[in-house]
Amino acid sequence: VFVDALVGGGLTGAAMNPARAFGPAIVSADLHGQAVWWIGPLLGAAAAGWLWRTVLLPKQR
Repeated sequence: VFVDALVGGGLTGAAMNPARAFGPAIVSADLHGQAVWWIGPLLGAAAAGWLWRTVLLPKQR
């Protein structure tokens, strides 16, 4: 993650934080691809919660 942020940001302008990607997108009026930054983490969190609750959480009697 550190190397990605350090190297990727300088070469491609990549940001691994949705808030950091959203500001420049608003200023440049280019919101193309913003859905990935917002929907991806939300779906990932929902999937992790479902996995925890259905698979990893011990059964309570």
